Amino acid sequence: MESSPKPEDLSALRVFGGSYAEQPELLAPVFRLLDGVFKGIAGRAAAVAAIGTTWESVSRPFVAMDGDRVLSHVGLIDLPLVLDGRRTRVGSIHAVATHRDARRRGLYRAVMEVAERDAFGDYETLVLTTENPEYYEPFGFRVVPEHEFRIEWDGSAMNRARSSASPFPAPRRLDLRVPEDLTTLFRLLDTRAPVSEVCGIVADRVVFCFSESGGPLWYLEDLDTVCVVQYSKSGVEVDPSGEPDRLEVYDIVAPQMPRLLDVLLRLPGMDTVRDVVLHVSPDSMGVEVARADRSVAAPNADASPLRAVPVARVFDHDGPSLLMVRGPFVSEGTPFTLPRTART
Repeated sequence: MESSPKPEDLSALRVFGGSYAEQPELLAPVFRLLDGVFKGIAGRAAAVAAIGTTWESVSRPFVAMDGDRVLSHVGLIDLPLVLDGRRTRVGSIHAVATHRDARRRGLYRAVMEVAERDAFGDYETLVLTTENPEYYEPFGFRVVPEHEFRIEWDGSAMNRARSSASPFPAPRRLDLRVPEDLTTLFRLLDTRAPVSEVCGIVADRVVFCFSESGGPLWYLEDLDTVCVVQYSKSGVEVDPSGEPDRLEVYDIVAPQMPRLLDVLLRLPGMDTVRDVVLHVSPDSMGVEVARADRSVAAPNADASPLRAVPVARVFDHDGPSLLMVRGPFVSEGTPFTLPRTART
């Protein structure tokens, strides 16, 4: 069994930042560490690499090494967000991990201090998501509250609206093993409008694919739109044929954001749905949003009859996922959420 460094040995460790382009040999030991902490992450990275999007193309590693072993890692990704209508270059901290036999010895702090010295200053704003905010507060991060947006949905009214409209092409699930479907997804990711002007992401492939390539992606051909959604019945995930009573919307990818009503009218399985929950801000979707004073803000003149109520919540992403921010975050104080497809 490999021995772990004793506290008095820490000065002999190498603590540094790098890039995979300059040091490709870092990738294998980083993933040996990460796969021991986040089970399955190496397999996910390999699957995403197989469709042409690679971890090492976007992540900047900061590590503590003992010989050829990575004992602690902090990753930094350049995240292209839109915040309050302005495209903003944000740094996203991710894949923070320390080998279980080397914890409580100052390695994480040493690596974060190197990242702070060498890279944090490149960004006005840094973000991360975590179950443990106390780890990051000493480095100037604060928890920023998020919201989901709940809509009451009437399946019978949907049927009436559908019957009065021209027939829609049937939605279909993308199969990323099919080159044409992969090309469609990449085209939309490269040219997408932000799902929200309050808080959305643009021009990203890797983070999206790492999050969503293993799940269902519905393509609405006449809207040229990909939807990331999940159906459930009585709290249990089902497919659209299972008479779902709830729809969760995690992202909508399109060159021009469609109205949410138009999206919902085309998705399968909506006849029995009673609740739609948006895990994205609906400001660009023609949805009325209730304010704290219970008045309603309509984003534009042709707003749909859909009305969303913002509800404070903690995102659940394999466990509680609190958003933390260092630096200015102009959307703070407004009901919003950082989309799942932008969470690293």
